[in-house]
Amino acid sequence: PRVQCLPFMKDHLVVVCQEDHPFARKKSIKLAELSGQNLVQFSADTPTRRATDEILRERNISVNVRMECDNIEILKQMVEVGFGIALMPRESLTRNDRTAGLRPVPIDDVNLERPIGILLLKNAPRFKAVRAFVATLCNTLPEKSSDKEKPLAPAPKTAGLGNGAES
Repeated sequence: PRVQCLPFMKDHLVVVCQEDHPFARKKSIKLAELSGQNLVQFSADTPTRRATDEILRERNISVNVRMECDNIEILKQMVEVGFGIALMPRESLTRNDRTAGLRPVPIDDVNLERPIGILLLKNAPRFKAVRAFVATLCNTLPEKSSDKEKPLAPAPKTAGLGNGAES
């Protein structure tokens, strides 16, 4: 391959719902509580969707997939207008999303994580600015979570969710 992927961080999936959804009042939920819920999901061909479908199937959890797409911002908008709830990367939620009424809810009995990587062209010149940028990224990992959320507690099962290539 002509592309090199440098491991950067892992992002955990959370349930994202509107502020008036019953889950929004909970500190966390069990994965089984998704049973029967209306979900908006990543497209079926994305690594994150394949992994979440597998975990739901393993646990015999049936959800109603109302819509799907491969774009995080569109998924957030679908949740915002009431199409359903979503399983999304925690780091994708911004202060503006919370102001718009979106709420992240951790899943406490399974640790759904997806790797995030830095993509670089192999054998391409690494100019000083590129090297400095990559070094800055690696030295300032997103511990920032502007909303001061506590990280998810260790869970019994960790599921890797592909390569983090969804947008």
